Amino acid sequence: MIFHKFKISLIFIFLLSITACSDNRITPPPAPEPTVNIILSGSDQPVNPNLNGPSIYLMGKGMPSLSSYEYFLEKLADSPVDVVVLAGAFASGSSATPECDLLIELDQINSCVTATLQTAEEANSVEIVDIIDQSEAVYFAGGNQCVYVNWRDSDMHLAINRLVERGGGIGGGSAGLAIQGSTIYDGCSGSVRSEEALADPYHEYISFSEGMFSLAPLAHTITDSHFSERDRLGRLISFLARMTSEKDRDIFYGLGLDDQTSVVIDQSGIGKVFGGYTTRLRTSEKAGQAVEGSPVTIYGIHKTIYVPGDTIDFNEHNAAKGDVIDVESGEVIYRDEE
Repeated sequence: MIFHKFKISLIFIFLLSITACSDNRITPPPAPEPTVNIILSGSDQPVNPNLNGPSIYLMGKGMPSLSSYEYFLEKLADSPVDVVVLAGAFASGSSATPECDLLIELDQINSCVTATLQTAEEANSVEIVDIIDQSEAVYFAGGNQCVYVNWRDSDMHLAINRLVERGGGIGGGSAGLAIQGSTIYDGCSGSVRSEEALADPYHEYISFSEGMFSLAPLAHTITDSHFSERDRLGRLISFLARMTSEKDRDIFYGLGLDDQTSVVIDQSGIGKVFGGYTTRLRTSEKAGQAVEGSPVTIYGIHKTIYVPGDTIDFNEHNAAKGDVIDVESGEVIYRDEE
């Protein structure tokens, strides 16, 4: 009996030693390279134009406008460029490449790549980084800005920053517009309405992220889309009130674009308005009240509306026209200046 137990013990020790040796010899296979869905329209040979940017393209809805994007490309370079459209989900319509289907019609575009990333890991794909490094402009499609925020500090995010630094173009529509400012309303906890935001600047549907790109014309700025159509004046005011309090700044900007509106900002910080109305807000003092669970109070908000053909000087801190708004306990009051 003792010998039988000893024999079993020897066999057990032998098996353990084999397992240990096996573990030492086996190397786990490398993790697979993240795969990005990439569709090319136009030439497969990249170009290398001289760039005049950085230039910024802002759109109030998801799809770009041909006339304004043509102007954007004229400001960006003197010869054709390669453009990348980035999306966090597949297009819902009949085409998988709706933005490129439109943009490839422009003579200034050599190629247009649609890249759809469904996971944050795909933002580290070597393939998409190489494509951005060989392109001159990036356009973020509409969708969910929370997805885009989750790409922060990825290899792709760093490549986009390199593109901007070498004078390239950047921009987007709807969710792609929302991520262009220095502070991002990220929508990660929901979408807040104006009345909810004015009643509580810390409403459960309000969450912010720091900006992903250092774009000088949009410093100290929050951008918002579908502005008039979805009555977003109140919520943008609430966002600004909270930022003046949290960042201890008197001056903060809000930029709201209506659905048909696009704004192209050139290297000098001058923006041109196309298609519809743009609303720019500027605070003049910190919020009187911007605390959790209480309505907003803030005074002296300058509101200027720009129409198609107008220019906006994003270097200028004082609006020469427009209204002055006060908010008392969540109520928006247009001040009578006369």
